[in-house]
Amino acid sequence: MTAQAHTTGQSVTASHSWYSRTPAQVAAAVECRSETGTALTTATFDSKQMNWAMLGEFILAVLVTQMDVFNRLLGTTQINLRQFGWALIPALALLLLWELGKYVARRRLGTTQVTNDSATS
Repeated sequence: MTAQAHTTGQSVTASHSWYSRTPAQVAAAVECRSETGTALTTATFDSKQMNWAMLGEFILAVLVTQMDVFNRLLGTTQINLRQFGWALIPALALLLLWELGKYVARRRLGTTQVTNDSATS
C-alpha cells in the first residue's frame, strides 16, 4: 500500500467517523425523550428547537465531509453518496435496537399492570 493510499484510507475513515456520529447523536436525542414511548411517530418532530438542532447537526456533518477547509482542518476527505449510506448504518441499528428495547419495556409494563390489577381484585 502506498503512503497516499494509506492517507486517503485514513481520511475516508475520519470522514465516516464524523458523519456517522451525527445521525447516531440525533437518534439518541430523539429516543431519550421518552423511556417507553416510540420515536417513530410524527409527534417526534413537534419541537421546533429540536428540529432546528437536528437539521443543523446534519448540515454541519455534510460540511465537515465536503468542504475543503474542514477537510484540511479535521483530516477528512469528501465521501460519495454510497459512503454516506454506509455511515448511516450504525445510527439505524441504534434506532432499531432502542425501539426494540422500548417495545420490550412497554410489554413488561403492560403485563405488570395487568398482574397488579388482578392481584388487587
